[in-house]
Amino acid sequence: MTQPNKQFDFYEDQNTKPLTASFQEFDFTRTMERMIFSNDTISGVSGGNIEVSFNSGVSIHWTSLPGESVSWDRRRRNKVYLRGELGGEDYRFSAWLEI
Repeated sequence: MTQPNKQFDFYEDQNTKPLTASFQEFDFTRTMERMIFSNDTISGVSGGNIEVSFNSGVSIHWTSLPGESVSWDRRRRNKVYLRGELGGEDYRFSAWLEI
């Protein structure tokens, strides 16, 4: 992803913040330009869905089934909220942040 006259920093979480059944806030203080999210929970396991919200869980913007990945471009958010269906789900999350 390139844009003229824009600089980006990179954030990566390789499952360092355990998910619970309550929303966990990821606050970047800077605007996310692009993000990639992967639900690494083993497919076929009962439960294991991960919900993604951009407004503290008021709305669910995406529900990830085990094994799914998604990327968003130009979301223009500085926070994302994640929660697991059962808690303890495996995930990976990366974001490009405006400098």
